[in-house]
Amino acid sequence: MSSASPYPILRLRAKEDRRLRAGHLWVYSNEIDVQKTPLTAVTPGSVCRMEDAQGKALGLAHVNP
Repeated sequence: MSSASPYPILRLRAKEDRRLRAGHLWVYSNEIDVQKTPLTAVTPGSVCRMEDAQGKALGLAHVNP
């Protein structure tokens, strides 16, 4: 996890960033790498930092599990 972000991090599984990069507005729970960044560790409604599988920032998102 990156220490530079004040937000909890959710990392996507490999190749699951394609839809976001194409302009899709949300991420589905099956696209999250829950082994590295469990959804249960993030409070519903909070802001998180979305990262691709390599740890590159994609943007900020609200969590709605």
